[in-house]
Amino acid sequence: IYANIFPQMLRRVDWAGEVMATVEADRRKRLPREELVERQVWRDRRLMALAAHKKKSDQEFGR
Repeated sequence: IYANIFPQMLRRVDWAGEVMATVEADRRKRLPREELVERQVWRDRRLMALAAHKKKSDQEFGR
């Protein structure tokens, strides 16, 4: 199985043009551009909370 996977991983995919336009259109259906900043703020706060939780857990229980 790995002998078949490796050659496929060496192939570079061209994400420009129509492919990128399709990806971007699909993403904007799920998250409109005008809501992007709000989502980024939410993401960053969740990541900060996770980092704080992990730090506290390390202090309380060790690594």
